Amino acid sequence: MTPCKNLLSVESLYKAFLGKKKGLSRARTPAIKAVNGVDLEVKRRETHALVGESGSGKTTLGKTAIHIYAATGGTIVFDGRDITQLAGRRLKAFRREAQMMFQDPTSSLNPRKSVSATISLPLRIYGNISSGQRKLRVEELLATVGLPRPFQYRYPHSLSGGQKQRVGLARALATQPSLIVLDEPTSALDVSVQAKILSLLANLQQEHDLTYLYITHDLAIVRNIATTTSVMYLGRVVEQAETEDLFSNPRHPYTKALLSAIPIISEEEKRHKPAEVTLEGDIPSPSNMPVYCGFFSRCQEKMAECQQVDPALVQVENDHWVRCLRFAHRREAERTPYPLTTKGQRS
Repeated sequence: MTPCKNLLSVESLYKAFLGKKKGLSRARTPAIKAVNGVDLEVKRRETHALVGESGSGKTTLGKTAIHIYAATGGTIVFDGRDITQLAGRRLKAFRREAQMMFQDPTSSLNPRKSVSATISLPLRIYGNISSGQRKLRVEELLATVGLPRPFQYRYPHSLSGGQKQRVGLARALATQPSLIVLDEPTSALDVSVQAKILSLLANLQQEHDLTYLYITHDLAIVRNIATTTSVMYLGRVVEQAETEDLFSNPRHPYTKALLSAIPIISEEEKRHKPAEVTLEGDIPSPSNMPVYCGFFSRCQEKMAECQQVDPALVQVENDHWVRCLRFAHRREAERTPYPLTTKGQRS
């Protein structure tokens, strides 16, 4: 059987969190729509980046896509299988195939467990192997992430930030997954350590045929590591394209604003960088989303009609999608209907 081109596909994915209780009553504040109808496709052995400001829903999307959070609505397909409603043993079995490397290496490691105990835990849960075989596997995983054998006896408090992230990566690799969600894996590290971790991730991807869903707010990193990039705003994808195309020809006003804030170090980057955009205005609350374009209050290219219509995600070029009314109008002017795909219909 030929494997699916996409390792992970989500369609009309929603994740809402219950609002807080109001005093002693049973009433609650409105639910928070952290992920609001997202369509996403992650191809095998590629690095797909999710970018956007804090609170845009990137981490929630990553956790929901691999079933750490249960989806409120929509469909998740992994390796050709619908995993949306997995539970019990079937969900446990799926956990082997998709792992996560968390943002804060300090809080993601148990301070009471040694490095060996941390890495061997998934081996105890999923691997039907002896304690001796687990010890050898831990040493092998430490070598894979560039840590010497004696590190297995150390505890998190004695490790640097970069060393903690390597331990977290070794733990994620223990089950031999095909997908790893990387949640801001270098944000807490200094620049020199960042470069080493990114180089390690790239090498491991080649050696183990890994697929990455890379969550970050650092677009300077994205351009160097990602094959495809999705830009998120208020729980939705507002633009998606091959990374080089997104950087050289951004379409959505929010994408242009993000790219205009990237520091430049060469004349070539200066030529491709959009004119500086300063975002003003209030961000709508994810518990009280407008029925029209969610970016309206901050957009410098808005039209009056933008406050009346909630734009769909439309295809403007091959593999380049934008959620903006200006491009919906352009397609209408060309007498071209919205593409008959999930992205056009369900976003």
